[in-house]
Amino acid sequence: MKSSRLNFSNSRKKAIGSYIVEAAQYEPKRSMSNSRLGNTILTWIAAIVLCYTSLFYIPSLLNINMILGTSTSMDSKNEINTDPNAPWYTPAVNLLRLKRGYFQAGSHIKVAYNSTAGTNITLVYSQCSGIPILEVYSCPQGPVHKVVVDGHQGAVNIPVHKSGFYMFSQIVEYEKDLNETGNFVILWGR
Repeated sequence: MKSSRLNFSNSRKKAIGSYIVEAAQYEPKRSMSNSRLGNTILTWIAAIVLCYTSLFYIPSLLNINMILGTSTSMDSKNEINTDPNAPWYTPAVNLLRLKRGYFQAGSHIKVAYNSTAGTNITLVYSQCSGIPILEVYSCPQGPVHKVVVDGHQGAVNIPVHKSGFYMFSQIVEYEKDLNETGNFVILWGR
């Protein structure tokens, strides 16, 4: 009995086991055509884009409470001292800094903040006026709304009157005696 052929009977017919072995050892001359490879790559890119885009829309549809972004005094100092020779992957990393999301009418933008005394915080948010789904990547700014917070610690609920995609930022001003050495932490959420 040969090792490459399984024979379950003494008959001269080809045994079922040999068909299984031949099928397992079969190698096509070319495993994947160029068009199939290209379509596979395009499918994976489309899947990644849709998964990333859904990060901004699905939480609103499911009423999930989550933090959309954080801002600290260290972040703003790093933005001021940006490196002109930034690495090639910097734009991709910037896409992961959320600070934006889709909100339905009637929901609230929740902001918690904590800062040193003498720091004045103004919360800035605006609705994008772009095409749905593409606004995740390019958000033409619509009307800008500002909310000045009282005190140096607390939370604010900002009602959303119109469904849409919103972006968040803040303006932090220090009193003269702090000389931009004050600290702050701001959490944006839904």
